[in-house]
Amino acid sequence: MNVQVVAAYKDSERSVGWVSLQPDGAVSVGLSDRTFVAPSFRARNFLWNVNNRVTLEYRVAHEPGAMEPVVNPHLTFHPPIYFHLRENNQVELWAGMADVAIMLEQDGIVRWVRFVSKPFTELKATGPLRDPSRTTIRKVSVPDTEHSIGLGVDFVRRPGEAPPEWVTKNLVGATAGVGIDIHTSILPPQTSTLAWLHHY
Repeated sequence: MNVQVVAAYKDSERSVGWVSLQPDGAVSVGLSDRTFVAPSFRARNFLWNVNNRVTLEYRVAHEPGAMEPVVNPHLTFHPPIYFHLRENNQVELWAGMADVAIMLEQDGIVRWVRFVSKPFTELKATGPLRDPSRTTIRKVSVPDTEHSIGLGVDFVRRPGEAPPEWVTKNLVGATAGVGIDIHTSILPPQTSTLAWLHHY
């Protein structure tokens, strides 16, 4: 299943971002427009501590004068524990490990992605959907054409639902399903940013 996030003003619609949910539990999130990442930006976080977790926030701004362009950067979670940031068909810019199943059992929610779009007037017009039968539209109406759109994606614990296979294989005694919460907001005009939280 795919979710396309669209900003709307009167009869005009602009593309903000997308979320792709795969049958194996993998989740990818990206902005529709081009974002920029510093050439020296490379990071790996492969430590994990169930008892003394630390949360890091990574934030990359769209600054054309100082950054190296990266086409369609997207963050992906590959169950059960692997996260990475990648450009289309390119090497990883960032990678890390975190046990989502354990964190959800303990905390109920794992905050993950926080994107901000460019102002509405600078976004690309929406085009045809790649896979209409598997895609839903999340539309955000803006009060004027100068606002930016915030896009957040979190993992949430789903009581009453059976845990997916990738959870039960790695966490004996898991009691709930895993869901994705996609939320949007209307923000003052600003540069687009690519941000995510990593818990280790």
